[in-house]
Amino acid sequence: MLSGFRIAALDRVAIEAAYESDLPDFEDALQFAAAEESKVDAIVTRNKKHFRQPDIPVWNPEEAVEAIRKA
Repeated sequence: MLSGFRIAALDRVAIEAAYESDLPDFEDALQFAAAEESKVDAIVTRNKKHFRQPDIPVWNPEEAVEAIRKA
């Protein structure tokens, strides 16, 4: 499964960006900051409502599977 995915690193830069974020949940802010720093194609989560930034597409698992099938 990992061969088709890029795993975002959670480093000091991402943690500092998450701390400065306006996301309502710190764990979500960590995920978003790490994803943004790693320049991922999308974030996959069951909690899409917490990710309101337009910078990175946010998919639920079903949307991710559909996107992978189309690729």
